[in-house]
Amino acid sequence: MGWGDLGVYGEPSRETPNLDWMAAEGLLFPNFYSANPLCSP
Repeated sequence: MGWGDLGVYGEPSRETPNLDWMAAEGLLFPNFYSANPLCSP
């Protein structure tokens, strides 16, 4: 999932109720950085 795939950003095909609730309560981080952008097993 990318940042735009969350329901709070208007994605209708994915349900993210917990993240949507967190965003509604004020915990929305539109600008963030990852120390390691590579995701692998």
